[in-house]
Amino acid sequence: HLHINGEGDASWESKVFVVEKLGSGTFLYLEKEGEPLVVQTEGDSNIKVGDTVKVGFISSRCHIFGIDNQAFI
Repeated sequence: HLHINGEGDASWESKVFVVEKLGSGTFLYLEKEGEPLVVQTEGDSNIKVGDTVKVGFISSRCHIFGIDNQAFI
């Protein structure tokens, strides 16, 4: 799970270029290393286009796979 503006083992900042409010959830369209990234957050989020958000994750809750589809341990 990615966390917006919260704590995490690793994080980066990204500018929001689209906000899609869908009631129970809001999708934020960001950019990570030149590639688009869509992150879901709370439906009542106050984040708007042009805002810079901090995106992070807790590594113990992640399952990471290599190009050969083998899980990293």
